This record gives sequence, structure tokens and C-alpha cells, in this order.
Amino acid sequence: TIIFKGSTRMNHNCTKYPRSWFALDANIDPANIQIPISATMKNTEGKTVVAGLAWRDSKTLDSLKIYPVFLSPLQNTADPIVMSATGILQYNADTKEFQIASPDKLLNRGEIGSYISLHTETCALNGDGKINLGLDYGDVKVDAVGIVNYDPKKNETSMNITAKFNMPLDKSLMQDLSTKLVVVEGLKPLDFNSTTIEQAAVEWAGREAADKMKSAYTINGEMKIPKEMESALTITGLKLVSFEPRNMLEKGLISNMENAAIVTMYGKPMFKMVPMKAFFQQTSSEVAEDKFGLQINIPTLDYYFDYSMDKKDGLLRIISGDPDFVNAVNGIKNDKRKIKNFTYQIETGSIYLSKFLRYFGK
Repeated sequence: TIIFKGSTRMNHNCTKYPRSWFALDANIDPANIQIPISATMKNTEGKTVVAGLAWRDSKTLDSLKIYPVFLSPLQNTADPIVMSATGILQYNADTKEFQIASPDKLLNRGEIGSYISLHTETCALNGDGKINLGLDYGDVKVDAVGIVNYDPKKNETSMNITAKFNMPLDKSLMQDLSTKLVVVEGLKPLDFNSTTIEQAAVEWAGREAADKMKSAYTINGEMKIPKEMESALTITGLKLVSFEPRNMLEKGLISNMENAAIVTMYGKPMFKMVPMKAFFQQTSSEVAEDKFGLQINIPTLDYYFDYSMDKKDGLLRIISGDPDFVNAVNGIKNDKRKIKNFTYQIETGSIYLSKFLRYFGK
């Protein structure tokens, strides 16, 4: 073991990741070089260095985008971090990657925690773990776990996530909706292999709970959900890509698959794939009007949820062709549909849905 005290930086030719000298004070084994990486590491100029993905926070719309960093400083110190990893940095000669994760995660990717790697030949960035969409929704919280990939050739970020939408909708309303949807004929069952539900269960509830959920479902067809995964709406298999068209003002993340799986609505299990579209709109922190749209569109049963922020107040507009669901929402008294700074209501106009579908070229 050799005691190193000074600074170091990565040796790669990936120009999208500015190489930055950062402080190093550690005991290093020359035969197995592993460098400790913390969330508070700084470069020689005193700027915090990060490995992962971040949103560029800018008043200029063209600059609003997700960008990669690998032990590089953020473009702006206020930029929200979408995903990052700390622990140990090592170079894997077989895969030609710099890898950062906890020691346990480096040995077994199925362990809890975050992982980030930079492939030195393709300059692609890959990772998995907890994901912060980098969006402020006030009293609505969206927690996500999954896989992220950055493609430098396309300058595109993609994700495969499991997301919990924690919002104070009426519990019986959402449970009744789950009961209605789960019996729809023709809906395929949730697939553990193509989604990140197991990974999310590990992160939120631990390995033991994740194993119990998976075995109960795959062996006996039982839908048992750890309480840590319960929310107003929990979705898995939601695949997103960065959305930065030059001919539109809106920027963000958009779904690029026709289906995703509803896991649960307020603890009422569903485990079914449904036709779904999603869009998460990013705005600058000075505007503070982040939005999301989510559409579940089954023949004769369509539901569109349009959520937007106006400073500290959040409004969820619901458009649906299901008269029973519409009547159920309208049957809830106005004061019961407003919780703190969150309000939800039925919207009869189609302008919000039309605008949402425009993002998908429809």
C-alpha cells in the first residue's frame, strides 16, 4: 500500500467529460487501484466534481438539457443532479470502463446503491440506482429507480425506470380505478426481466422484501407489494428519452414505448402492462413551472393526468372518457380535493390533452 496525497484525474479522450484534477489523500494498492470518491470531492479550483447526469438550469430554452459529467464540475452549481454515484473508482480493463460504486455494488450490480461507468472507447455513460428527475413538483413527489444511459453520438439520455407518484388523490378513487383496470381483457402481465421493478424494490424495501415479492409473483402468481412501494400510482417499465426538439419550446423527458406497467394504486396491486404515454417538462428554476403529463389509454377507458406548477401551487387536471370515474371525482367536495398546495379537478376542455399528444407527433 502506498500513501497518496495530492491530486489526480482520469486518463481518457472523451471530450464531453472535462477532465478535472481533484484532491486525493488515501492509501492505494498499486496492484488494485481503487480511489475513494465522495459527494463532497472538489477539484483544484475548489469546485465540486460529480459523476453522473445533471440538468442545465438556464433561462435560455435552448440550453435546458441533460448533460453528462464524470468527475467533472457542474456547468452551473445550481444544476439539479439527475443521478450520481460515490464510493470507489476503479478501471475495468476487460470492459474498458471507469466504474464508480460502493465496493459491494462493484462486485454485484444487484446490490443496493448507485453505479456509474464511463466506457473509454465509446464515451457512453451508463448507470443504475436512484434517479432524481430533477423536477420540482411541490407537494407531488416522484421517486424513481432504474437504469440510465447517455449516448454521446446522439447526445441523448435514455432511462428505464420504476416511479412512485406520491400525490394526495382520494385513496378509494384510485383503488377503484385499479380494480376496474386489472380485469380488462388482453392486458399483458408485468415482466420482471424487462422492467426495473426488482431493482426498485431492493432500493426502497431491501433485498429480502424484493425476493419475496418476485418469488410470490413468478411462482404463485401472487401480487404482494412491499409497503415502501405503495403510492397513489406506482409504474414500472417506463422508458424515457431526452426531449429537446428545436421546433418546440418545451424540453424534458418523453416516453418512447407504447406501454408501461401499473404496479399499484394506493396499495391495490395490478401488475399489468397498459398503453401509456408520459412527458416530464423541465423549466428553469426562475420560472418554477415544471409539469408532467401521463396518459393511460385503454379502449373505452382513457385517463389523462396533466399536472403543472404555478410558483408553489400545483394543479392536477384530469381528462377522462370514463363517466363513472368523472362522476366519482366530481362527487368529492371541493375542499377535499385541495390538500395543502395541491388541487385536483376534472377538466372538460381537450386543449391540455391535444398539446400533450403534439409532443408525440399526434
